[in-house]
Order: sequence, then C-alpha cells, then structure tokens
Amino acid sequence: ESIDELNEYLALLCKTSAKLAQFLMKISQMQHDDPFVSEMDRMIDEENVISQGETTRDLNKKLMEKLKQLKTYYQKQKNQTERNQSTSNLAEIYNLLNVLNGIPMVSIQLDAIKNYQQTLLESNQRDISTTKTK
Repeated sequence: ESIDELNEYLALLCKTSAKLAQFLMKISQMQHDDPFVSEMDRMIDEENVISQGETTRDLNKKLMEKLKQLKTYYQKQKNQTERNQSTSNLAEIYNLLNVLNGIPMVSIQLDAIKNYQQTLLESNQRDISTTKTK
C-alpha cells in the first residue's frame, strides 16, 4: 500500500470515527466524554512517559506527535460532523462499518477479533458441557 492510500485510510478512519462517536454519544446520552479522544489522550500520555526514558526516545516522540496530529484531525472531523447536525441512523452506521471493513488493515483486525471470539465461544461451550456431565 502506498503512503497516499494509507493517508486516505487515515482520513476515512477519522471521519467515520467522528460519525460513530457522535452516534454512540447520542444514544448513550454521554454528551461530554468522547471515548475516542479519551483513548487518544491515554496513548499520548503513554508515549510521553516512554519518550522520557533512555531508549527509543526519538521514535516515541515522533509517535506522540503523530498521535497529537491525529487527535487534532479527529476533533476537526467531529466538529464538522456536529455542525452538520445530521444524526446517523442505524442503517447509516452499518454502512459506515462496512466502509471501514473495506480498509485492509481494519479487515484483518476484525477477522482476528472474530476468530478470537469464536475460539472463546467454543472454549466456553466445552467448559459448560464438561460441567453439565459431572
């Protein structure tokens, strides 16, 4: 994948995440605490602590700066979404999720999550089956 494609994916992720955050915050009535921003803040803080150490300082500082840029870009997208005041419905959310699934890295991660959930489900079913036969 080229740098241009990755940048397009990043822009798509930010725009879609902003719409998803607006939808989730609206239905959960959680108007002030954006979970995406909270998680980005956590990662920025973590990279800041790591960059204070003796090793890999430069890479962590660069990562921290990129995370800050990502957070700023995300917040701009979120503000634009809020200004449009168009609340997404469930069908639009499913469409957004399908669009995200079209990003190769996201698709791979979602497949890994599905496989993990399936393995966990099968393990729990075996545990229940074993418990019932005792």
